[in-house]
This record gives sequence, structure tokens and C-alpha cells, in this order.
Amino acid sequence: MIFFPGQNMMPDSGTITRIQRFSTGDGPGIRSTVFLKGCNLHCSWCHNPETISPEKGQRMFYAELCRGCGSCRSAGICPNGALEFVGSELSPAETAGILSEDAPFYANSGGGVTFSGGEPLLQAEYVRATAALLKEKGIHIAVDTAACTAYSAFERLNPVTDLYLVDLKGIEETACREKTGADLKLVLENIRKLTDAGKTVELRLPVIPGYSDTAEYMERAAALISALRVESVTLLPFHRLGAPKYRALGLEYEYQTVPGVERSLLERLSRAFQWQTVKF
Repeated sequence: MIFFPGQNMMPDSGTITRIQRFSTGDGPGIRSTVFLKGCNLHCSWCHNPETISPEKGQRMFYAELCRGCGSCRSAGICPNGALEFVGSELSPAETAGILSEDAPFYANSGGGVTFSGGEPLLQAEYVRATAALLKEKGIHIAVDTAACTAYSAFERLNPVTDLYLVDLKGIEETACREKTGADLKLVLENIRKLTDAGKTVELRLPVIPGYSDTAEYMERAAALISALRVESVTLLPFHRLGAPKYRALGLEYEYQTVPGVERSLLERLSRAFQWQTVKF
């Protein structure tokens, strides 16, 4: 079940694209994932391109669903789902209220709430305020981040965050910066600071065809990660589910014809991690 918030302009609010309820892939147990809008990277394989721009009410037009009925002109909506405006504002209290509705599911499954994006640390104060309200109810908090921001943002979130899911975008400085815009040195420094502070960190490695889908890459990744005190490693397989979003936004998609990654490849690549717990 996915909740799409309406426009609600309030001070001290955050900009999000949606809240996905009953999620099982963004941390332990049954969770609600809040997708925040705005990202400081430009990963060419991104499957949520609508979260990159911080723009509120960003227009997405799915031409293949348009019947030319004109409802969008007369009523401002499309009965066929061809027109969508993403990026709405919610206050921390409003967000926490929505997320708290599923507290029994979190408690019974060992789940909770995950803040994702986009890059949630770009809206650190909104995340902190919302998470603080949820922590008052004993709800587990995870933050899914690329960790490519000043550590001061983490310092705001550390007191209310139980788990960091860090997406490691690359293992070589130049290639990582060219492909994603990420500063690998900064990312690794932030991971070390988080573990030094006693925070639980799980690393997530995207498996991207032609970039990070070889045994050699994973062996180098395993060597790099062995020096980090992380809880586990998750391999994230590339898929093309985000392709329609690129068309709806009028953007080119580099991976339009690239097939998704098969589980058999993930199984082979996971063998590089002899000393880490690997998930996929």
C-alpha cells in the first residue's frame, strides 16, 4: 500500500514523494519507507529519478496512459493516471502521525520506519524531528543514505537513528565520482565516524551491469570493506523498473535496454565476501 500525500504547505516541513507502507526491503521487519525529495548525486542507474530534484510538485507525464480526454485541462487531474505531480510537504507531526498508524505491524515483526530518498540527510532537521516523535513511541528508525554529506548532518540524526543503510556507490575514487558524483573519501570517512560513534551500519552495494557486476570488483570491494566495522553487506541488483519514470520526466535513461541482474550472478558475486554477512 502506498500513500501519496497531498499538498500541505507548513513551516518546518519536509519535501517527500511518497510513503511506502508494508515495505520489507529497507531494513528489518515490516516497515514504512519515507522517500524524501532532493539528492546531491547523479547515479546513472537511479530507479527513483523523481527524487533527485528538490522541486515541489514536479510534473510527470506518462504519455502511454493518455487518452486525450482533456480532463487535465478542465479538472487538473487525469482519470487514467497519465499526469502526476510529485513532491509534497508534510510537517514532522503529520508525517509521524501517518507512520504511527502501522506501529502494531512494526512491533510484531521487528520492523519500523526507514527514511530514504533522494538523500534524507539533505533534510536532516525534518528527519530528526519526525524520528524523535516516532522514538517516543518506541519505533525503530533506519536511514538509507549515500553518506556523501558533511558529518554534522549525521550528528543531528545519531541520537534518534538505530540503523544506517549506507549505499556504497563505488570503490574507486575517479570512477565513483564520474558515475555518481560521490566523494568516496568523504563516504568512507563518514562510515568510520559512524562506527566509531557506536552506530550500526549496513553497507549496500549496487550491482550495475558494466560497472560493478564482476568478481574482480566485488573482491576489491570486500577488501575495502574488511577495514570497516559494518554489520553486513547487501547486494542490490540493477533493475529497469524506473524506466517509465524517466520517460515521464522527459529524461534520457542510459540503461533503457540493459537487462536486469539475475539472482545467479548475485550468488556468484557474494563469494567474494568471506568474512562479511552478505544479503541479496
